[in-house]
Formats: sequence, structure tokens, C-alpha cells
Amino acid sequence: PEGEQVIDEDVANNLASAMQPIAAYSNGHSLAGGRPSAAKSGTTQLGDTGYNKDAWFVGFTPSIATAVWVGTDDNQPLFNAYGGTMYGAGLPADIWKSVMDGALSGTDWEQFPTPGAIGGQAGAPSWESSGSSSDSTYDSYSPDTSSEPEAPVESAPEPAPAPAPAPQAPPLTIQVPGLPEIVIPGAGGPAPAPEPAPAPAAPPGGGDPGAGGGTPGA
Repeated sequence: PEGEQVIDEDVANNLASAMQPIAAYSNGHSLAGGRPSAAKSGTTQLGDTGYNKDAWFVGFTPSIATAVWVGTDDNQPLFNAYGGTMYGAGLPADIWKSVMDGALSGTDWEQFPTPGAIGGQAGAPSWESSGSSSDSTYDSYSPDTSSEPEAPVESAPEPAPAPAPAPQAPPLTIQVPGLPEIVIPGAGGPAPAPEPAPAPAAPPGGGDPGAGGGTPGA
């Protein structure tokens, strides 16, 4: 059946316009070739633990929409392949981009409608002054530091040993009916433990302080 427009057209088009940059901002998840899309990431925190128990990435073009949820049935904390907290711009966005690129491969590009003005503003907000007396103005301010004492100059510490390169996690393979196999590099599970960093070099002279070979006071 034909759909029914229940949200004001200008509101819908302005909302889509505001969401169009988000895929690129979300760790570079623009669709292949820069195809126009509108998207939003999201998470649900696991109480006050500092972890997330749900992660989403939802996005659409004028012809197709895809929503991705990553979570568990029993509200367990989510971690990425490297042991860090999972966010919507991580694995959910990886899956979303792979599914959308596969579904849209070989299809014509579509542009979103130009949003109409709401309250005199259309699309992304503009912060340029219109010259009216009600506009707020902001002056830059730089504090006077001429009377402040100079900070002491400290010698640079010795550089720390370079850490071992981060190990790569195995790829994650996803099967979606009707689409080619989706392979997401580095998302298939915990990576092997990294090799420990080399121990710091001993101080010049070596040995324990005071171990000079004689008895103090002798």
C-alpha cells in the first residue's frame, strides 16, 4: 500500500539534511564513492559501569534504510575486538556500511530533497549575522599575559621505548540473504595479546647506588 506522509515535509527534509554528514563523522563510514546518506549512531549505557550494553547505527538513502543493533539478551557490557568499549560508530557502523554498499552497488545515485525554510532557516544552521539589532555579537578576548612570570624551562625526558605494534584481530564474516558475503577486517574477536614493550635501559654507570666495592667510612 502507498505510504502516508505524517511528518511535515519541511521538517522531514531538514532533519535528513542535518543527518547527512554523520556517516562521515562516524569514523569515516560514508557510503562507497561518497553516495549521499543520512544516519545516526546510538548507545545505551549499562547503569553506572561506564560500559555500553547496546550499540546502534541507523541510516538511509532516499530509497533504502538499514538499522543495525549490536547487543546481548542479558544486558552484558559490549567490547570491541581490541577490548575497548563498543560504540555505534564502531562495529554497528561497519555492518551498516557493508550492507548498504552491497545493496546499492550498481544502482543510480539519489539526492535528498532540498529542505524548505522553517522559521527563516533551511538546512544546516548558519551563524552569519543578518545585521538585525537582536543578533548576538561575540568579541574575541585574549588575556594580558605581559605581567605573568615565565614558566621554568625543563629538560626533555628520555624517550620511552616504542611499544610493540598492536596485533590485528581476525576478520568478521557476515551472511545476509540475497547479498554477497560481507567481510569486516579486524572485527572477528579479541586480538592476540601484544608482546611486552622492551625494558628501559639501565642508568649510566649501572649497579646499585653506593655499591662501590668498599665499606663506608673505612
